[in-house]
Amino acid sequence: MKVPSAAHRVINRLLVSVRRFAVHVSGATAIEYGLIAGLIGIAIVTSVTYFGSQLSGQWIYISGIVVPQLAH
Repeated sequence: MKVPSAAHRVINRLLVSVRRFAVHVSGATAIEYGLIAGLIGIAIVTSVTYFGSQLSGQWIYISGIVVPQLAH
């Protein structure tokens, strides 16, 4: 009977770990949830930036109308 070399044992252990990881779905699910959360975060930041600048413009417009009326 031939005894496997140290390199052979390491390769076998690596292959077993890779197979176990490939079958294990909770890691993939966590990555998917992370990607979804990241995309939602990007959407929130983009919309807040866009609507924030729009809202700022509206407040400037309103103050331009109201402030002169208060001066009378």
